Amino acid sequence: RLIPIIALLLLFSSCAFGPGAQDWKLPLSNRYEMWRINSEEIVIGHADGNGGLETVIESKVTQYFTSDSYVAAVQQNGNEETAQTFYYLLNTADGALAGPFSSEQELIDYGRTIGLSPQEWIATTPAPDGAVYDF
Repeated sequence: RLIPIIALLLLFSSCAFGPGAQDWKLPLSNRYEMWRINSEEIVIGHADGNGGLETVIESKVTQYFTSDSYVAAVQQNGNEETAQTFYYLLNTADGALAGPFSSEQELIDYGRTIGLSPQEWIATTPAPDGAVYDF
């Protein structure tokens, strides 16, 4: 009688810890990854080699695109009434982060100075192709 109760407790406690069923990570390039930590936190960072992530672009990343070693990201922070949108360009080859830019046009103009062509934005919700749920 005690064993089924213990089994249920272990089952439910394992659901409460660790990544949620909807959480994922997306490998980018040069050990950079995008992580969905929960419904409000999607970040980009550098994998530390120990299962952790050194965050480079804070939450909430809502869109991105990649081109060679570059990752462009749209970040929205604040709640619905105070939301602000910023744009970033990360060079994964050397870790250089440009931004925040206050408009997509500023990002595009900066990208052109380094030979980067605009790409189609990819939404982070639902999970982008290549996202891994088991982490």
